[in-house]
Amino acid sequence: MAGLIVVQYDSCKSTPILPLIAYALLSIHVLISSICGVWNEWCIKNLGVSMHIQNMILYIVGTMLNFALYFILPPSLYGLEERVGFFEGYDGSAMLVVFMNSIIGIVLVAVYKYADVIVKTFAFACSTSILYAINVIFFGFKWNAVIGSVCFFV
Repeated sequence: MAGLIVVQYDSCKSTPILPLIAYALLSIHVLISSICGVWNEWCIKNLGVSMHIQNMILYIVGTMLNFALYFILPPSLYGLEERVGFFEGYDGSAMLVVFMNSIIGIVLVAVYKYADVIVKTFAFACSTSILYAINVIFFGFKWNAVIGSVCFFV
């Protein structure tokens, strides 16, 4: 939240950049995400079901739901005249992102099982700082000392 606050405040005008409803929605998102993280950790540690079985069920249900929605929802809902292929418009990098996010999901379950949500939160803060530095070093992202410092030390 500190990183978001720093980049969303215009110090020249002494006002936030976005309307207040956007920050209310962000706060609700953070609240729901936090509750879900704690609930997932509790389920993994206390329900006595193998975390591998839970992962398989989650991924199978997610895959079936996405395929079902793809075939059930009409193309006009997306502003299309006819249905396009399921992976239409995706290249290798998009599929790599999907694959890496699935790996993150599997790793998170192990973190919930053997550590806790706080460790996950610190790990994400560290990974954000590392990715920020990689963007600055390799991709020419403009360094902002305030954002970098807040994201790193928070």
